[in-house]
Amino acid sequence: MSKPEKPRVLLVLDDARLAQHVASFLGGNGFEASAFKTGAEVLEAVQRARPDAVVASQLLPGMDGGALTKAIQKETTKVRILLLAAVGSPAGIQDVKKSSGADAVLGRGFRPEQLLKELQRMLGLLPPRGKSSKGDSGSSPAAKPATGTAPPVVIRESQPQPGVASAAARRGAA
Repeated sequence: MSKPEKPRVLLVLDDARLAQHVASFLGGNGFEASAFKTGAEVLEAVQRARPDAVVASQLLPGMDGGALTKAIQKETTKVRILLLAAVGSPAGIQDVKKSSGADAVLGRGFRPEQLLKELQRMLGLLPPRGKSSKGDSGSSPAAKPATGTAPPVVIRESQPQPGVASAAARRGAA
């Protein structure tokens, strides 16, 4: 019996380090994720690998996220596209979505969990927003997280918390 394939996601972000962190985060949450440096590299990979989704920054050197979206959509309609935009207002996000043709857009300051949920929603792994499943309204703050009981992951350098000693420091003090 074969193991079901993980959804395949290609990433191209304007920050290579962030792209690697996001790829790692997605990999730890059930996705096969690969990071690329340019929109052209992602477009080539889309033609070769046929991913389930692409996550791209709106602002990229060379081919921006909107141009990349349109180029991918010329190749195939099966790849879902999520753009990360340097906008924060709902109106700005809607403008980017409309002008780019992307399936979804997340604005500045998104949390990793939002990215995960949006990808899951786009790929049909979660019910669409506002739709219920077995009595769950989908908007309840008590709704179960899609990733089970896994602790939240923060994509940034970890900082020691004041007053909290690491396990190694506690062992050394004993």
